[in-house]
Amino acid sequence: MTGTVERLNKRNLFIVGTAAALALAPCAAAEEASSAGELNALRSENAQLRNRLAEMERKLAQATGPSNQSKSRYSLKKLNSGYSNGAGAGKTSSAMTCGATMHAGRTARVQNAGGKTSGAMTCGANMQAGQTTGVQNAGGKTSGEMTCGANMMYRMPRGSLFYYNPVFGGTEDMFHTHPEGMWMFNVKWMHSEKDGLQFGRSPVGAAEVGPSVLPGAPFPAKYPYMMIPTRMTMDMLMFMMMYGVTDRLTVNGMVNYQGMDMAMLQDVGNAPTMMGMPPGPYHQISGAPPMVTGGLGDTQLYASYKAYDDATYGNVVATLGLSVPTGDTRQQISMMGFGFRAPYDMQLGSGTVDFKPALTYSWLSEDAKWNLGAQVLGTIHMNTSDGWAYGNGYKLSAWAQHAITDAASIWVRTTYSDTAPIRGADTAISCINFPCYYAANPMQVAPMPDADPHNYGGQILNFYGGAAYQYHAMSLGVEVGLPAYQNLNGLQLRNHWQVTTGIQAMY
Repeated sequence: MTGTVERLNKRNLFIVGTAAALALAPCAAAEEASSAGELNALRSENAQLRNRLAEMERKLAQATGPSNQSKSRYSLKKLNSGYSNGAGAGKTSSAMTCGATMHAGRTARVQNAGGKTSGAMTCGANMQAGQTTGVQNAGGKTSGEMTCGANMMYRMPRGSLFYYNPVFGGTEDMFHTHPEGMWMFNVKWMHSEKDGLQFGRSPVGAAEVGPSVLPGAPFPAKYPYMMIPTRMTMDMLMFMMMYGVTDRLTVNGMVNYQGMDMAMLQDVGNAPTMMGMPPGPYHQISGAPPMVTGGLGDTQLYASYKAYDDATYGNVVATLGLSVPTGDTRQQISMMGFGFRAPYDMQLGSGTVDFKPALTYSWLSEDAKWNLGAQVLGTIHMNTSDGWAYGNGYKLSAWAQHAITDAASIWVRTTYSDTAPIRGADTAISCINFPCYYAANPMQVAPMPDADPHNYGGQILNFYGGAAYQYHAMSLGVEVGLPAYQNLNGLQLRNHWQVTTGIQAMY
């Protein structure tokens, strides 16, 4: 009996299982058909994504232009299996990864096909020197950024060949902003020369300067100075560091070390006769030991904010600067055997806290071959030191730069400055022109125009030309400047020429 029951149970289970399989067969077929349909849909979507990628590569080539294409060879065709994108009309997007070797932590925004939201693209370490290039979506209404660089160590926007020039601007930089998190270190050396005297716009020869200020002088000298400056050189070594706090805000600081050398002639006039010596020519001009000073100069601190940025019309950067008086203003020199405090232009700093606001406009052409810009910079000395302060002034600048290769650029620029004379006077410097220590000894003076605070400032127009070369994160540059117009306050050495060279690193 028991065996009969077992045989019935097995038969029943077989019948039930067969019935269930027959019942589920249509569902399995339907599921298989559904999977095939999804696979076909995925293949179709993959084809669409490849088309979008090809379109993006074409637009990227157009955006970078010939000047940057060799530096922006993005390996978009070497997409790995990690590529993915949002479905449907492209209202969401995910990460895109380029290259076999990645550098963590450096990504850039890329618009999807619908242009609604953007994801990130990371480029591999085999990319050329870093350039960041705008990438438009299929609709062309919005653009993102793609960043590539040597191991992705820094991010650079289009036109970086111009904006981060190592010498552009000389001692007064053409202010710009850096991408967030980017550092820049810059070393500049500037050499400038002044040669010959000038009053206003007229040259003045050494024979027109004489010591008629001495008692008993038998002739009136138009410029009554005993010491006659003939030439002055200044060498300045500048160290600057910049950091991008955000994509719009950049801070930087600069310190400098400078050395100055002034050559002079000495005209004792009728002094020998006054001292009971045999009479001689009224003008006894001879060489005199040069004046030399050197040391640490003032420290400059700046904060620049990109107030306006447009791909078509350019950008505007507002800068607030502060000059901290770290340079010595009590340098000593020796003339005619006497010790004096060096004249104002031989001191190492202004001695005052100076406010330096600036407004800079910069425009970049669509093909990134041209950069045009202008800047206005003011200098306001907010206090006095030892009874004096340099005169306030402003400087206007304009420039045009051109990329001649992917890594090299040239430029021309012009500056116009207007500076007021010195306010007040340093009594210790005034002792050069008037005896202070021994009033009974009129010879303990050595009158010279540089000790007169009225002989400072004026209007100067300069022209400059330069060139720079960029290799990956490093760049080199040189710039030469010449004066085109000078209208000087009082009697001064006239500007002759200057040269600036520099090297910088960014990461």
